[in-house]
Amino acid sequence: MGRARVQGDLTEGFRVLSGISRVDVKGSVLPGYAQGLETCTMSPNLTASSWLSSVNDVLHLAESGNPPEQEEYFLSAIISLTSAYRIRPSLMHSDASLAKPVQRSRWTAELGLARALHKRLTSKPHLKPFASDPESAHLLLAAEKAAESALSLATDSPSAASNPWVRSLPVEVVPPNSVEWFSDGERGESCWGLGEGGGADG
Repeated sequence: MGRARVQGDLTEGFRVLSGISRVDVKGSVLPGYAQGLETCTMSPNLTASSWLSSVNDVLHLAESGNPPEQEEYFLSAIISLTSAYRIRPSLMHSDASLAKPVQRSRWTAELGLARALHKRLTSKPHLKPFASDPESAHLLLAAEKAAESALSLATDSPSAASNPWVRSLPVEVVPPNSVEWFSDGERGESCWGLGEGGGADG
């Protein structure tokens, strides 16, 4: 997932890009990501909603992609969301109405990543016991972590062990969440995603 990490580095520019009339993003980045970031940062008045829109564009690309690129897109969205709250918390909290779509976007990204990783894991030929296959063991752990994060979001868990925001951000900048923003069906999807990883281990 190296290219997704590059995307995370690019979001550091979010700290100083407000008001810049032009920015060119080139290099080892995913198709569509650079264009979305460039369009967003070219806005004379960068807003939290325009940033979220660019993240959702990445999620749309992820949902229509194929592994491993699909995994990269989902991870890029996760990195972008987290980085925005770390770098510009006051801007991200300036519009309270964005909390719900932000949380739902994060849930979509986490569950999508879990499913994409599980799909790659189960498509590997001659799946060996994880004790003798470090790559598969790594994929399984990553899939389980993402599914656990999705379930944590859908149940509004404050646990630092499972809540993906609390794991990576100071508590005071974590975006608000509500269990009412997710349906029982979506909580069921999250549980199923977590069960898929455990099933692969069995």
